[in-house]
Amino acid sequence: MGLLSLGVTWLLVSERSPFYQYFIWHVELPNRWVRLNIYPMFLGIAFSGNIHQGSLLGYVIGMLLQWGAVGLVVGLLVVRRSKRKPGPPFVSETGGGRRRVPSRPGFDPPPPA
Repeated sequence: MGLLSLGVTWLLVSERSPFYQYFIWHVELPNRWVRLNIYPMFLGIAFSGNIHQGSLLGYVIGMLLQWGAVGLVVGLLVVRRSKRKPGPPFVSETGGGRRRVPSRPGFDPPPPA
């Protein structure tokens, strides 16, 4: 995800991008992307020590960290959701209890008390 974000940054912001002429006149998307990546800019400024010219290395490291963390969280949520086992079926909340589930061979639950 970090490398993909670097590619998107190149397409939206770079002067060597094939879309450079288009984004000169249509600035909303590049401006939103730069605002979304403000923390890597801060890291680039911290690496350079000069507030007027941030370090490219610091910016790239910040982008990889930020979007790597986003990818990690999304990946963990997807894996967690796919491992979730369905519980026994229930009657509606107003129905008052569990519905009897047909037993599997070799497994008979105890009768309700």
